Amino acid sequence: MALFAGIFLVVSGNQDRDIQQEPVQTFTPPAASVASPGAAAQKQETPAPAKRPAGKVYPKEIAYGEEVDIKDYAVPDKMMIFDFTSQYCPPCRRVAPRLEKLHFDREDVVVVKVNINRPGVRGIDFRSPVALKYRLPYVPYFVVLPADRSRVIEGKDAANMVYEMLQKNERG
Repeated sequence: MALFAGIFLVVSGNQDRDIQQEPVQTFTPPAASVASPGAAAQKQETPAPAKRPAGKVYPKEIAYGEEVDIKDYAVPDKMMIFDFTSQYCPPCRRVAPRLEKLHFDREDVVVVKVNINRPGVRGIDFRSPVALKYRLPYVPYFVVLPADRSRVIEGKDAANMVYEMLQKNERG
């Protein structure tokens, strides 16, 4: 029986925003849910890269650690999903193809990747100007602007909304 354990990053609330590592609780899947190691590996594969429909471009990637105002990248009459991401973040890399697929499949949604890493910085760059401006506690971090711009949704509410949209999109 497989035992899964991991480490996640917690950003402290102090001004220096030091990164601390804390252990995550271990998770042991029930024996009935794991038929074979191959079956478990198949369930966790990332989806195939999205096929780009004619006329729609790949999600824009902005910032590269520099301070930006995400509202400058908002497309009128479209729901905007801003995905604050880092190439050094495994969960960010796992969700990226799913977000790209959502971007291509839904005409009413535009995804913009906000790369928080400055060039040359290794590891998740929580000290970059863009990460500091938006006070990012973790990545991936989402900010959603509805098409009517009635409010700004971020944090856990935005993550729940985005993951629900991803699930619905994958089901068809």
